[in-house]
Amino acid sequence: MLLAKAAVYGVSVQKLMVESALSSVAEVAADNAATRAEVIANLFNTQRFLASIANNVNQIARATNASGELPLEMRDDLRMSLRRSRDAVRHLEGFIRDFQGVER
Repeated sequence: MLLAKAAVYGVSVQKLMVESALSSVAEVAADNAATRAEVIANLFNTQRFLASIANNVNQIARATNASGELPLEMRDDLRMSLRRSRDAVRHLEGFIRDFQGVER
């Protein structure tokens, strides 16, 4: 395997091993830190999205419970909350697909 990999890069096995040992540790650490920062940022954004959506849904539920029906003026809020929920789920699905594709 080492011979094949060295041939792909046009270097000796010894050079491949030295370069791999010296460069991959720093690259892996940098990749891991960047991935971790991206995951944290996405989770934070998701938390904010969900909190905002939950707040809208709570307001709609409170008004609906008080009157027994969904007030006409809140229907747009409900549509917006549902749209934002679907958008957040699509965003998360894309992020998960991208994250799973990251080589580890």
